[in-house]
Amino acid sequence: YISRNVSYSGTCGDDLTWRKEDLKLIISGSGKMTEYKPGNYPWSEIPYTSIAFEGSDIEIAESAFADNNHLFEVSFSGVTVIGMNAFNGCYNLKHIKNCDKITTIEKSAFYGCSNLESVTIPENVIVRVGMNNSSVELAIAAGAKLTIDGTMTVEEGAHTVSNKGIVTVNGDLINNGNFVNEKQLDIYGYTENNGCFYNEVTTDVYTGATLNSMGLWDGYAPVNMGGTITGESFRLTQAKLEAAMAAAAADGIG
Repeated sequence: YISRNVSYSGTCGDDLTWRKEDLKLIISGSGKMTEYKPGNYPWSEIPYTSIAFEGSDIEIAESAFADNNHLFEVSFSGVTVIGMNAFNGCYNLKHIKNCDKITTIEKSAFYGCSNLESVTIPENVIVRVGMNNSSVELAIAAGAKLTIDGTMTVEEGAHTVSNKGIVTVNGDLINNGNFVNEKQLDIYGYTENNGCFYNEVTTDVYTGATLNSMGLWDGYAPVNMGGTITGESFRLTQAKLEAAMAAAAADGIG
């Protein structure tokens, strides 16, 4: 039930406006979005299944679209910052696109978005995960794919990326926080671990790639080494390294 007094357009920032067309929420303009308490945004009681941003340098406010169980798709054209908890709990969110301008994903922005299918960080784009204190900022669910063509940095502290899907590093992955690999990590570019890396399944480092770990490397899964591995922190015995190299050769990696 939607009250007749609910408006279907309005302002949501000094230079931002919003409107609803059918089941699409459209936010246009530039700059910071006005922050409201969770559940009190102008569109909180209006049904919509998709969001389209139009403009430039748009900064999405904290909890702006949290717990929308009907949200299915978001186009981030012109968005540079995704605020804390912005899409937290949107568990039916499946498709996100036009992410080429995003530079910052704040804590828990997509926490609980367990149905996301594919996320790509484009070339020349730097994404920082974890700008505030938190536990899990980015969770790649089972069956989902995260492709890093640009650079993704996990900030220092308790910030965590949890991977239960497929992560492919073509660009740079810099972990200063926590990275938990539970499914599949394919490194074709450069990965640096200065924090805590929990490797629960085999990590593949392909020819021409580099894995440099100066932080804690934990877990009992091997690393298939077709590329270069450096650093002093690997909790792997020489026997495990040799076994990993043998497995890599047998599987044709590299």
